[in-house]
Amino acid sequence: MCNKQNVIIFALCYDTEMFDKVEGLNDREEMLDHLRFLIRYEKDILNDGIIFSESEFYDELFNTIIMIADELREE
Repeated sequence: MCNKQNVIIFALCYDTEMFDKVEGLNDREEMLDHLRFLIRYEKDILNDGIIFSESEFYDELFNTIIMIADELREE
């Protein structure tokens, strides 16, 4: 993947806030967008290693799914 693509992926990931650990993602749509991003770009993110290591990526994916499930449970 070229550097331009890396910058775009990083910008997209940064734009989703990569989970603000203090406030969390309050909006379910943001959580779903973040989950879509992770799944859509999984191969690129893992091959790149810039945004996440493999273990960090799967932790982020798992945490996103848990947060969505918790949000749905509360409704």
